Amino acid sequence: VVKKLTLRDHLLKTLEDLGEDELKKFKFKLHEMPLKEGYEHIGRGTLRKVDVIDLTDKLISCYEGDYAVEVTVEALKSINERDLAEKLAVATGNGKWPPLETSAPIPEYSSLLGLLSFLTPHWLQNRELPARPHLSCSFFPF
Repeated sequence: VVKKLTLRDHLLKTLEDLGEDELKKFKFKLHEMPLKEGYEHIGRGTLRKVDVIDLTDKLISCYEGDYAVEVTVEALKSINERDLAEKLAVATGNGKWPPLETSAPIPEYSSLLGLLSFLTPHWLQNRELPARPHLSCSFFPF
């Protein structure tokens, strides 16, 4: 029987993958990052003395479930631990990766959209494609 990992298990496994220096940076970023309204930072003194097990428990008790994952992912990204952040986000089902606002546009989609915006007004008015020898429209079914 395979035991399903809990959110706590995923957080703990992620924090255990940090080296000593990375964990120190993580704790520093955790204390200075902006939080949602209604949440408070874990005290710097508390962060300094906790190990990964206690830190995991603190994250869950202070930031409740999914928000604990969100805070952890953001802190990991801020210390350039994007692989760990991605693994945690994917493993916990906490959002898509990468977030939409940081995704690069797909060039083919952008150029196709440009072509369609050029063709549509003419097509609607004349029901035919404009004469433009530099445009290849062989992919259109008409």
